Amino acid sequence: MDDELITIGRFARLSGLSVATLRHYDDVDLLAPADVDPASGYRRYRRDQVGAARLIRSLRWVDLPIDEIRQILAGTDAHELLARHRRRLEREQGHLAAKLRDVDRFLADRSVADRSLADLPSRSLRTGGPEHEGCIHDDNPGGADQDRGR
Repeated sequence: MDDELITIGRFARLSGLSVATLRHYDDVDLLAPADVDPASGYRRYRRDQVGAARLIRSLRWVDLPIDEIRQILAGTDAHELLARHRRRLEREQGHLAAKLRDVDRFLADRSVADRSLADLPSRSLRTGGPEHEGCIHDDNPGGADQDRGR
């Protein structure tokens, strides 16, 4: 009986999505319930919607943006969208690897690891672009801490 409507709580358990997430997906027009009670606003779903909900859960797990999931559900070529998303994830992986290398350098440098941030000279990470990734820029060259009343 696919026409039988099930409560949002039961649908949440079947799909692996929380009730709050299902409400959000309805609000952003990603997964609409089959019926909404006009008086109470209570949402009910059809059992045949569970597959789409599980697909959405899986695609969100890999951080695919909601707009792109919407395109896949509408019939857009999933292969191209997923290939593009994979390239984005690879770029993020490179950024995370660089950050991990920086943390490792800080951990290896006992003079940094043993001092509080307040004791460090004025330094900031450059955020200009990939060419500055992982670079530390000294905003106070020459160590002129005395100019700040230290």
